[in-house]
Amino acid sequence: MSASERALDLLRIAMQIEADGYTFYSTAAAETKDANAVKMFLSLARDEMEHLGKLEMVYCALTKDKEWPSVERKPSRIAHRVFPAPEEAAGAVTPNTRELAALKRGIQAEKDSIAFYQKALEEAADPEARAMYEYLIGEEEGHLAILNAEYDYLTKTGFWFNHQEFSVEA
Repeated sequence: MSASERALDLLRIAMQIEADGYTFYSTAAAETKDANAVKMFLSLARDEMEHLGKLEMVYCALTKDKEWPSVERKPSRIAHRVFPAPEEAAGAVTPNTRELAALKRGIQAEKDSIAFYQKALEEAADPEARAMYEYLIGEEEGHLAILNAEYDYLTKTGFWFNHQEFSVEA
C-alpha cells in the first residue's frame, strides 16, 4: 500500500470514528437526565461533527489535489462553560446508571481515539498531516478530561477537573 493510499485509509477510519462519536454522544444526550451531562454530551457531539467536517475536507483535497491541505486548528471550547462551578456541583446529584455507563464508554472511546491518532501521527510524514493528527489528539484529550470530570462529579469522588473539592483531613 502506497503512502497516499495509507493516508486515505487512515482518514476513512478517522471519519468513521468521528461519525460514531457524534452518534454516541447524541444518543447519550437524549437518554441522559442530568442537565449538565446533557450539555456536555451535546457539546461533545458538536465537536465530533466539526472534526468529521475537517477530515472530510482533507480527504477530498487529498483525493483531488494529492496533497495535504492546511486545516484551521482553532482551540477547543473551554470545558468550564459546560459544567457548573465546583461550589454549585457540591449539591446532591444521584448518579444515573445509564449516564455512568455512557461516560465509561465515552472515556474508553476517547482513549481509543487518542491511541489511533497517535499511531497515525507516528506514520505521517507530511507536516500538515502531522499537524492535523496532533490537533485531533489534543481535541480528544480535551474530551477525555471533560468526561472524566463529569464522571467524578456524578460519582462524588471529591474531585472536579482534578481539583479537590473537599478534604477529610482536619
